[in-house]
Amino acid sequence: MKQPKLVILRGKSTAYAMLKKRKVMKCWLFVDHANLKTNLGKDLGKKSLFAVLKVVMPSKKDIIIEEMSEETLRKYINQYIKKYNYKIVVFQFTVRTKTAYKRDVKRAEDKWHPFMGKKKIKEMHKMHDERFDKKAF
Repeated sequence: MKQPKLVILRGKSTAYAMLKKRKVMKCWLFVDHANLKTNLGKDLGKKSLFAVLKVVMPSKKDIIIEEMSEETLRKYINQYIKKYNYKIVVFQFTVRTKTAYKRDVKRAEDKWHPFMGKKKIKEMHKMHDERFDKKAF
């Protein structure tokens, strides 16, 4: 039996959305941690993510999570990761601040994304830079 994978996408919601649409990924479980945090708040969003993972991991289903660190996963559910022999792979995406701002303006035009503005974009980039996973792809 193949080793199940737990893939973490950090810093790129567009890549997450595009992968969800791919037919070859239809057997994967996609867990949108960013959406859980938005709708449930930071703490309840994190607890919900871990609850879902604990229920799903015995199936050894491949999983993709958006916006989570390997360190945090291991802190809270390492015993499940080890028990079910999950291999964790982290992809850390970066984008220039100028590009992020252009995307923000475009997304706001489409009405599905709130306009954040330059100040918020810079704050988010600073936060992501501080949390950059140097071991990630």
